[in-house]
Amino acid sequence: MEAHKLNGEAYTLYLRDHLRAGQFVDIEIKTVKKRFHSKLIGLKESEYLIVELPDIRKYGYLKDEITDQASIVVRAIFEKTSGECIAFNSRALAKTTLPDKLLFISFPTDLISTELRKEVRETVDIKAFISHGDTIYESNDRKVEGRITNISPGGCHFEIPHERAMILKEKKVIVEFVPPGQDEAVKRFAFIRSLHKCEDLYALGLAFEEDEAPLFQSLGHNV
Repeated sequence: MEAHKLNGEAYTLYLRDHLRAGQFVDIEIKTVKKRFHSKLIGLKESEYLIVELPDIRKYGYLKDEITDQASIVVRAIFEKTSGECIAFNSRALAKTTLPDKLLFISFPTDLISTELRKEVRETVDIKAFISHGDTIYESNDRKVEGRITNISPGGCHFEIPHERAMILKEKKVIVEFVPPGQDEAVKRFAFIRSLHKCEDLYALGLAFEEDEAPLFQSLGHNV
């Protein structure tokens, strides 16, 4: 995994293209050496970002330990777009309790980006189905419809509505879709390696059971 440092206009454009409202982030409060998981609410470019304060049910009164100008490290994985992990330093600017418990943090001056995927992924938009089953040829009436938004020889990114997300992490599933430019559906075994709630969708990171280089090449010629 290779890390890259971005600064100036490059990192501003990078954050604008990849950060999304609802993005899960990891916040480290360096002054007290504690971390919590939060969600990005929004940002004002070049000035600040807004995240949720730590949930008292999970983290107790950690929110009270976040003092003005406290040093913070923010980490996030762009599972829905590039698949990169980013990290940057920030400072606590302000806390609010109404209308919501929010934390304002400074906009970064630079960031570190690390590519987690070994393979290039092709951006696509393909209607697909996911289901459980012991064999590829098994009839399954409990198919869940969703969309594949990117794909590589090793896996794909699959999005499904919240109400259909009765799927467990690490579960073996069957993915079925019709590749662009083809007439017949293909079915592949895959494993759910990650699952993230994102606005009104669940984003699943799927790893194919076998390398799908021929299928990926055909997609590249037709997408």
